[in-house]
Amino acid sequence: MSKRYVKTRVKERFGPKIEKVNISEKYFWPRAIAAGVLLLIGTILLAHSCARYFGTQDGWQEITIESSQETNYSSEFSLQYDIGRSGVSAGVEKRNVTATYTEALTEAYDIFNADEQGKDSANLYDLNQHPNETLTVSKELYQALETLEQYDARWIYLGPVYALSTNLFQSEDDVIASDYDPYREQSLADFYQKIADFARDPQQIQIEKKGNNQVCLKVSQEYMQFAKDNEIDQFVELSYMRNAFVCDYIADKLTEEGYTNGFVSSYEGYTRYLNREDYSYTGTIYGRNGAKTGKIADETISGMNATVVLKDFAVADLEKYRYYKYGDGTARSSYMSLSDGKDYAAIPYLYAASENSGCAEILLQLLPHYITDEWDVDAVYALSKNGIYVIYTENGKAYTNLPNNEYKESP
Repeated sequence: MSKRYVKTRVKERFGPKIEKVNISEKYFWPRAIAAGVLLLIGTILLAHSCARYFGTQDGWQEITIESSQETNYSSEFSLQYDIGRSGVSAGVEKRNVTATYTEALTEAYDIFNADEQGKDSANLYDLNQHPNETLTVSKELYQALETLEQYDARWIYLGPVYALSTNLFQSEDDVIASDYDPYREQSLADFYQKIADFARDPQQIQIEKKGNNQVCLKVSQEYMQFAKDNEIDQFVELSYMRNAFVCDYIADKLTEEGYTNGFVSSYEGYTRYLNREDYSYTGTIYGRNGAKTGKIADETISGMNATVVLKDFAVADLEKYRYYKYGDGTARSSYMSLSDGKDYAAIPYLYAASENSGCAEILLQLLPHYITDEWDVDAVYALSKNGIYVIYTENGKAYTNLPNNEYKESP
C-alpha cells in the first residue's frame, strides 16, 4: 500500500513563550514616527522597483535574457531592439521580446550543439555518437544540413580537426602552441591531411537525408577503423559556422512573432537585421597591417538582411578561443581547409552584406574564396549577382563594392 501524506493540525507551538508587553505612553509617539518613516521608505523602494519593471523607456535597448536554468547561447549573442514602436506599452513589449529571445537562444543550443545530447530530438552530438544509424533531428537542423549540402559545404566533416585545434587556440605560450600547429609539427600535419582526405570523400563520410527529418551519418569501415585507432569520437562539427545558423534561427523566431524593430548579432560578427525598411545601421570595419590590428572605418548600410565577418585575428574577448597569435605576429584561425586540414585566410578581414540571404547562406558562399592562400577579388565581387556585396581590408586599407554605402575612414 502506498503512503498517504495528509496535513495535520498543529496543537502546540514550539519556541519560547511570548509575553504581552505594554508600551509606555512616554515612548509611543517617537516610536510611531519611526515606524512611519520606515513604512515610507519601504513604499518608496517598492514603487522604485515597480517603476523599473513596468516603466520601461522607449528607444534602443540591449535585451538581456530571462534567468534560466537551461543552458543557452546568451553569452555569444546580443539583441539590440527599438522598444516602443509596436503600439503596446514599452514594458509589455520588452517583456514579450525578452521571452521570445530567451526561448530562441535555449532552443538553438539544443538544436545545433555537438557537445551535449539533444533533448527533444537528435543533434550533431547524437549523430557523432551513432554513426551509420538513422536518427530523427529537428526540422531546423534538417534544413541546416540541406543548406550545407546545397553549397557543397563539406567543412562540417572536419570535426576531428576542429576538436584538436582547440589545443592550439588555448595554448599559453608559443612553445606549447607549436606542438599543436600543423604548420610546425609534421606528425600533426600528416594527421590533419588524413582527416581532410576523408572529409572530401562522400564515400568515406556523408550525412544522408531520408526525409521526414530523418538522417544517417554514413561512415565507411576504413574511417571507422581509423577513428577507433585514433580515439576519434567527433566526425561532424559546425565550429565557426554554427553561430551563422543560430543567428538566422533567432532572427526568424523573432520575426515570426512580429518583433522586427532591431538586430541580433554574434560575438564573431554574424548579424541579422530584422527591419530593412525603416533603419540604417552602422558597423565597424577592422583591418590588419602586419602584426598590427585595429579599426579602419565605420560603415553605414541600409536595406540589408544580414552581414557576415571573416577575419584572421580576434577582436572580441570570446574570440580568443578561435585564434592564436604568435609573438612574431603569425596568426592561426579556425578556417580549416578541406585540402589539407590547415587554416587559411586569403585576406585579413572580409565583411559581406546581403539584401536577401541570411548569415548561413552568405557564409557558405564566401568560404570557398576565403579559405585559400590566393585572394581573387573578381570572384568575390561577382557574388553581387547573388545580392552579396563586400568590404575587404588589405595592408590597412579598405575596399568595397557595396552600393550606396556611406564609408568613413578612421583617422
